Amino acid sequence: IREKYDCIIACNHNAPSYFASYLKGGCKILWIRGDMRELDYTQFDENTKEYTQVKQEFQMQANVLKCFDSIAVISDVVQQTLAQLFGITENVVKISNSVDSEKMALLCQEPVKLPSKKLFTTLGRLDYNKNQILLLKAAKEVKKMRDDFMIYLLGEGEDRQALEKYIQENGLENNAKILGFIENPYPYMKNSVATVLTSLSEGFSLVLVESVMLNTPIISTDVGVAKELIQKYDCGDIVPYDEKELATVLLK
Repeated sequence: IREKYDCIIACNHNAPSYFASYLKGGCKILWIRGDMRELDYTQFDENTKEYTQVKQEFQMQANVLKCFDSIAVISDVVQQTLAQLFGITENVVKISNSVDSEKMALLCQEPVKLPSKKLFTTLGRLDYNKNQILLLKAAKEVKKMRDDFMIYLLGEGEDRQALEKYIQENGLENNAKILGFIENPYPYMKNSVATVLTSLSEGFSLVLVESVMLNTPIISTDVGVAKELIQKYDCGDIVPYDEKELATVLLK
């Protein structure tokens, strides 16, 4: 693309930011919507292929970041990572994702079949990063104490078969169900004891904001806006990546 532009906006870090860095124009803005901790190569052993690959990606990103006049981030976590990994603290603006509260207020009233047990809901793609296996391991711990709970997993993904296998092998058929992708999750969230998020990383997590707006508490790992929400609204708990500690919070 040879044209010269007045303003160029990259819609995220990584590939979009690389591409935008080559375009000619005036003001360049980077909008970071994901968790940049994936670029922290120090978490890997120096002798591994992952270390070399992620370090190369980190160096590419560090060079590209210098091209932008302003950077917009969607959460405190993203802003802190930008400072810690890349030393960038100036010309950074936080703009959180928006939520349509009026639409949610209508959709949450849609009738759905709910369990007779106490309901916990988790939403998201069934994959390694969303880490739903941690919640199922916690459910196994909770079942040792009581049986009057149900966990609905809303979403589809490559981990579905493995999660279903864990449910069956650990006798959790009456305590955890995968409902698949649900176009309107709000009635389930509205009628839950809490919305649970066990992700390894999140840039923002709209699900947590929506849960709080529906007056449903949140239980989350320290990702995205989880800590911001809990500190501001006293609306739930941050949990570590430990099934026994998560189970304790679920019981509470």
